[in-house]
Amino acid sequence: MSCWIVRTFAILILVAVILASAARAQTPTPVSSDPPVLIARPNSDVSDVLKFYASLSRRKVWVELGLTAKVSVISHGTLPRAEALSLIRDTLRKEGIEIREAGDSEAFVSRIAR
Repeated sequence: MSCWIVRTFAILILVAVILASAARAQTPTPVSSDPPVLIARPNSDVSDVLKFYASLSRRKVWVELGLTAKVSVISHGTLPRAEALSLIRDTLRKEGIEIREAGDSEAFVSRIAR
């Protein structure tokens, strides 16, 4: 009977090891397809910042006619893509410029009505 207990225990350990390694293999590693972004655009034309925003957001950006301004957008270190986009939107809003995203493919930019 002792041999039977040892074999059963050995089989249980083997099953536990197999299940643990299978669970590890199925756990996705947190890999982002977007590389971190560093923004260093001091005293830039708003049109240049919006071109950068367009490439980063993968949106077609429509800008109000005659919209001009100088803005500084600077991140202190690298940021995930979503945070970089948020930094640009927040910085422009402080300068009286609003980005309104429409769906997944477009954004409209204009002065904030006061």
